[in-house]
Amino acid sequence: MTCQNLWIFTKKPSKLAASIGVECRLRRYDGEYRWVLGTGVPRYRPDRTFAGYIGSYIDISDRKQAEQERAAALSREQAARLQAEETAKALQLANDQITNILESITDAFIAVDLNWQYTYVNHQAIELLGRPKAELIGKKIWDIFPWAVDLPFYQMACKALAEKVTIEYEEFIPLWNKWLKMRFYPSDSGLSGYIQDVTDRKQTEAALQASEEKLRMLAEANLIGIIFGDVNGSIIEANDEFLRIVGYTREHLQRGELNWIDITPPEYRPLDKKGIAEAQATGACTPYEKEFWRKDGSRIPVLIGYVLLPHKRQESVAFILDLTVGKQLERELQDRAQELARANRIKDEFLGTLSHELRTPLNSMLGWAQLLRNRKFDEKTTVRALETIDRNTRSLATLIEDLLDVSQIITGKLSLNLRWVDVVSTVEAAIDTLAPAIAAKNIEMVTDFDPNAGRIFADSGRLQQVAWNLLSNAIKFTPNGGQVKVEVRKMQGTLAPEESACCKNLSPASVEIEVSDTGQGISEEFLPHVFERFSQADSSTRRSYNGLGLGLALVRHFVEMHGGGRCKPNRPGREKGRGF
Repeated sequence: MTCQNLWIFTKKPSKLAASIGVECRLRRYDGEYRWVLGTGVPRYRPDRTFAGYIGSYIDISDRKQAEQERAAALSREQAARLQAEETAKALQLANDQITNILESITDAFIAVDLNWQYTYVNHQAIELLGRPKAELIGKKIWDIFPWAVDLPFYQMACKALAEKVTIEYEEFIPLWNKWLKMRFYPSDSGLSGYIQDVTDRKQTEAALQASEEKLRMLAEANLIGIIFGDVNGSIIEANDEFLRIVGYTREHLQRGELNWIDITPPEYRPLDKKGIAEAQATGACTPYEKEFWRKDGSRIPVLIGYVLLPHKRQESVAFILDLTVGKQLERELQDRAQELARANRIKDEFLGTLSHELRTPLNSMLGWAQLLRNRKFDEKTTVRALETIDRNTRSLATLIEDLLDVSQIITGKLSLNLRWVDVVSTVEAAIDTLAPAIAAKNIEMVTDFDPNAGRIFADSGRLQQVAWNLLSNAIKFTPNGGQVKVEVRKMQGTLAPEESACCKNLSPASVEIEVSDTGQGISEEFLPHVFERFSQADSSTRRSYNGLGLGLALVRHFVEMHGGGRCKPNRPGREKGRGF
């Protein structure tokens, strides 16, 4: 509907009037609002003065509606175009993000369509397959790798695509000399696969398995003790050698009764803490020595070393070596070294003693010989001089004979002249020989001879030498007015346990000679060495008694050569020659 209205506006404008136009909405008589175009043209009087405006309205509602509809349609088109552009941008962004993800992952990614043609490969796949992207995209798998259809992974991929299931497995590819982990994901458009090179992991697992196998074999070999535990003292597993070392059973271990901290003496626990700290810092500790308490309460020396497993470095594998034999050998070597040092000292002392023992009688003999040559003495003095020379000559002869006997014993050239000998008569002859020395010190000689002692098969000279040396030694160390007792008794082959090993040659009927005195006795420290060659409790040249320390050593050798028991001091001041 179109309508026109005229209006006259007579108000004089403030400036030169001009035509005006305006679009607005007006309410019609029926109450409906309509769009109208209002225009105004200025009117002038004949004198060219402004007289007002002549105006009109035109109904433009239909045009406005058409314009609005065109604007709405244009807006929808622009919105659709903008939305399409935004969607394309979003899709491109998503595609770029997916591409970035696929290119950034460490796995090789491959996508194929339903015809097994490559649709996408990332750079990891390109490196794995060894072909450029241009040679792969759009090509079928078997056209490029015809050998692939014979490998298990192709069958697995076919299964995943046919059954619409995800498949994950590992396979060794001989052509590439690699272990690969495959993951196949089917879709309606084809198949995608992630391929991870796990060769390093497989080699590590193989090496670890080989190491575990070697460790298992070492543990089962029981060459050293091996335990699996933790730094808190728990022992999860142990081999038989470790259980033997600590004296526990596998039942104790299984019941949780074995804890390495509990069986460690307190003084060694700081060493354990130091070793654990080193192992937690470096993975392993420097082996060190310690002791364990055994089940029976005894101690056992061990050498221990361990490694802490990588995870948190709390669990450990420890290696324990029993040092009992080594420590025993070490003690024996130390004892042997001390014994050698003592032997060297005794040798030096013996040489000094020998020089003194030779020089003393020789000086006396030489002095009296020069005096008798240069001066004349009365008969009494001359007799005393000759007796002195004779006594010292006999002393030197005895000393030299002892040295020769020892030399023959050492070289194995000493032999015995065996015959039947009466033991009691031999001991009595030795006593008679020493009668002057006994009388000189006013010593009481007490004898206790078994009348059934009888005879033995022996060297009479050596047997008398045994009795003489025992008695001479007793007389030497017995003070004036003291007592020396000699016993000879018949034995029926009954020996103390400690003597049984060294008296295997005893006859069923044997004889024991025992000499005791009331002297000061022998110190406890020197008792084990009293029958050793050159051993003397006082080896200084200023000692009170002379001698080379050979007498009792000869006694021991002569007794053992007769097949008798080992001579020994059974208490201070008492010597025994047993087993004739």
